[in-house]
Amino acid sequence: MNTSNNSHTKHANGIPADIEQPSMLISQESIHQTSSKTKYGMFVVLWAVLVIPALVVVYFSLFAPTGTVAEMPIKPPTNRPIQGPIIATPEFTTSPTRLNPTQVPSASPTLVPTMSPTEVKSAIQDFLFEDDFEVQAAADNPAVSKAMDWLIDEASAARSLFFPFDQKYLQRFGILIFYYSVFKDRDFELGEVPIPNIGMRTQDECFWRGMKCDENGMLIEIKLINKQLDGVLPSSWNFFPHLKSIDLSKNGLQGNIPEELYDLVGLEQIYLYKNQLQGTISSKIGRLFDLTHFHVSNNKVCVVWCRVLYHTRPVYTQTTHMQHTVQISGTIPP
Repeated sequence: MNTSNNSHTKHANGIPADIEQPSMLISQESIHQTSSKTKYGMFVVLWAVLVIPALVVVYFSLFAPTGTVAEMPIKPPTNRPIQGPIIATPEFTTSPTRLNPTQVPSASPTLVPTMSPTEVKSAIQDFLFEDDFEVQAAADNPAVSKAMDWLIDEASAARSLFFPFDQKYLQRFGILIFYYSVFKDRDFELGEVPIPNIGMRTQDECFWRGMKCDENGMLIEIKLINKQLDGVLPSSWNFFPHLKSIDLSKNGLQGNIPEELYDLVGLEQIYLYKNQLQGTISSKIGRLFDLTHFHVSNNKVCVVWCRVLYHTRPVYTQTTHMQHTVQISGTIPP
C-alpha cells in the first residue's frame, strides 16, 4: 500500500507530475496570443506611416489643380521681347514707358478763346456800361468800380471770359455792387471771411452768401440777417427785376432807403428793422402792389402816408411793423 503511493513522482509543490496543470497551460497560450497581436499592430502602424504619405504625394502629383503659384514661376526680367501669352503677372521687358510732359498746358474749357488781360478788361467794360441797357450804374461810384475790378480779376485769372455776357452777368455785377456797398472797408479779424473773396470766383452767384435764385437762375431773395453790415444800401437795384424778398435786419446799415428800391414792383417782403437807417420812406412805396411786409422798426426813418391814385385800393405802410423809434408825419388818409 505504501509502496504504490510512493511510486507517483511529485513536484516540489506536492502535485503529482502525471497530472496536467491547466492554469499553467492557459497562461502560456495567452502570452503567445498577445505577442501575435502586438506584431500585427506594429505592422499596421508601419504600413500606415509608410503607405499613406506615399498615396498623398501620388494624389497631389496626379490630380492637384493647375495654375498654382508653384506652377507659374515669375521669370526674371529680360531685355528680349516676351513671346507668347503671359501666364504670371505681366512684367516689363524694359523700364516703364513714361509720357513726356507737354510744353503747352492743356486749355480748360472756356466760352470764348483765351484773351489777354487788356482785351478782357475792355470787353467787360464795354458790356457793363453799354448804352443800350436799361440797367445802368455810375462808374464813379466806389462800389461800382470795385465790382468791375473784381469781374476783371476773375476773368484774368481764368484767362478767359468764364461767363457769357447776358442778364445773369449783369445780375452778378449787381450783387458785387451790393456787397461792396453794405460792407465797409475794414480790417477783418482772424477767422472772418471777407465778402466778396477770391473763393467766389467762377462760382455761380446764386450760391453766394445770402443769395437765392429761382429755377432760371434769377435772384429772388437777399437774406443777410445779423451779418455785421455797416455800410449803406446801394442805389443800383434794377439788376434784380425778379427780386421778391429783402431781409437785412439786425445789422448796422446807415443812410437812407434809396428811391430805386421802390422800383422793384415785384417785391413782397422788406425787412430792415434794427439798423441805423434814417430819412423818409418814399411815397413810391405805394407802387409795390405785391408788398405784404414792410418792417423798418428800430430805425430813424420818417413815414409820409401816401395813396396810389391809380390803384384800385389804398396801399398803406403797415403800422404794425413800424413801431418803436419810427417817426410818423402827415395825415392818415381816410
